[in-house]
Amino acid sequence: MIKNIVLDFGKVLLEYDFKTTMGSLLKGLEDVEEFGELVTSPAFLDICDREAIPWNERMAEMKQKYPAWVKHWEIFDQNYTTIVRSEVPGMKELMHQLKAEGYKLYGLSNWCSRVHEVIAKYPQMFEPLDGYLVSSEVHLIKPEKAIYDKLCERYGLKAEECLFVDDKQPNVNGAIAAGMEAVLFTTSYELEKEIRVREARDMFLQGYNCAQAVACALSHGYTSKDEALRMAGGFGGGIGRMRLTCGAASGMFMMAGYERGQVKPNDNAQKMECYKLVQALAADFKEQQGSMTCAELLAARAGGTLPPDKYAPKPDERTAAYYQERPCLRMITSAVRIYMDRIHREKCGC
Repeated sequence: MIKNIVLDFGKVLLEYDFKTTMGSLLKGLEDVEEFGELVTSPAFLDICDREAIPWNERMAEMKQKYPAWVKHWEIFDQNYTTIVRSEVPGMKELMHQLKAEGYKLYGLSNWCSRVHEVIAKYPQMFEPLDGYLVSSEVHLIKPEKAIYDKLCERYGLKAEECLFVDDKQPNVNGAIAAGMEAVLFTTSYELEKEIRVREARDMFLQGYNCAQAVACALSHGYTSKDEALRMAGGFGGGIGRMRLTCGAASGMFMMAGYERGQVKPNDNAQKMECYKLVQALAADFKEQQGSMTCAELLAARAGGTLPPDKYAPKPDERTAAYYQERPCLRMITSAVRIYMDRIHREKCGC
């Protein structure tokens, strides 16, 4: 079960641009392009991020090594923090939302010791964190396994309870190798979707039914988790194990009522908007899964028809075999993605 979200800093919390910033600051000097290639090269960045020697000593070393670029290095050093241009859109709001829901938030970043100046300039992006580890503090860099282990050791975290977020695939792979779950960051919306998918999965694996897992994961901004759980309780197993509408789909439809449902008895226009949303969600689900009927989905996995005991009200025991035989996890994660993508597209017009 995911309890901790571990966030990279650059391109996840803060936008930065070495080349554009330095190109502007160094305008008029010679070899600007060559200098830019050097300071943005993976080899140079790794040296800075590991910081085996202090930053000031590193800058002195660079001036000695590249005497024709002494002025370049001085400008680079004096204006280093200006490479950070802005917050990553939506991340501040998402962090506060996740904190309010009970998640612990941590930072894990490859950055030189100048990062503390950046943190001071953007306190609103770092205040929600429960702690962080920067590569230059421990002279380790991602994707080395030791730095992920060090974070867990420092804050008493279990790797399997962490979702790591980074904009570089090698670092994502490193986190997975260290026992964490991990996702490649693109936008705050896509990150929230991946978190909600895992919430639904974890709830189903804890023993909640398919409708409860989906409704609860999608309930944020609509209703409390407890209310979502009660409301969806009778919809598991294709509505009370009658093997009718898939519970994962029912979870979506319940949340569609919160999103578009009418509250005035004769508001047919709003009622139509709700029905349109439900029909669109149903079409998306059927397109992806081939059916929206519980019996058909289970029978397709089992390779035939369902025996009578699968319609009995007594729920099946949740065993390893149960999870292996059922397609339910696929339906649940699909339903969460379908719902969030549909609402997102309609709201942003994309």
